Amino acid sequence: MFATILGFFTTVAFVGFSVAVPGTAAARCAGSTVVRSNLVIDQNGKKVEVAAEKPLSGTCNGNNVYQGTAVSQWPGWRPTVWISEYPGDKWVPYRGSYSSPSFSYVHHDSDKNSSSRMILCIDKDGLDICGWGNDWGWSDEGVMYNGAFGTNHGY
Repeated sequence: MFATILGFFTTVAFVGFSVAVPGTAAARCAGSTVVRSNLVIDQNGKKVEVAAEKPLSGTCNGNNVYQGTAVSQWPGWRPTVWISEYPGDKWVPYRGSYSSPSFSYVHHDSDKNSSSRMILCIDKDGLDICGWGNDWGWSDEGVMYNGAFGTNHGY
């Protein structure tokens, strides 16, 4: 199965997961504005959205509680949203299931500044694909991504 999955990708990059993740992409809450986010990979020379995330209605209100919905566009692949509050660098996963393409989750901002970083992932059979927007990487050794992330503020 691993070899079959690898055959899908025309651009492959091994990257290491780190708490010092460079680069940013569009925000989830940009103050009171709701922004849909996604993870897009190269598949046989085409850009394909494999995961998406957006805040639930009423989330971007400055109360330090983020409520979102994430979805895997590939059946049988589990969606995961990783969130890190900064200036701290501890990444916390919010995982869906393999049997349902979408799930909702709630993140309580422990440092009370309504700010965090986000990364989207999907996984199946030991293969993780993680990233943000068009910046992505894959690994068969767990989450190993060190690239762009989304910034989230005002929730």
